[in-house]
Amino acid sequence: MSATEQQVRMAAQLYQARDTVRRLLGDKYAAKMAELGEALQRLADARGTTVLKEAIGAARAVSGVDSLLILAAAAEHAEPTTATAAA
Repeated sequence: MSATEQQVRMAAQLYQARDTVRRLLGDKYAAKMAELGEALQRLADARGTTVLKEAIGAARAVSGVDSLLILAAAAEHAEPTTATAAA
């Protein structure tokens, strides 16, 4: 199964959000992403959906930095940052 252009663009936006939030939060990044990722996972489990679906819905319900944080958490949840990637 190949990814559609829309899926590739969405992935790129998620990783861009993650990189931006990593720069903004610095040392607080890991803790904040863990907190938000766990919240998204709990929502997904309770609703029988996915973390990504919950993140998209939540990001649409808020604006600005909050939206960026949620999308970054979804990207981090899907593919956690490694020590070398964070450097």
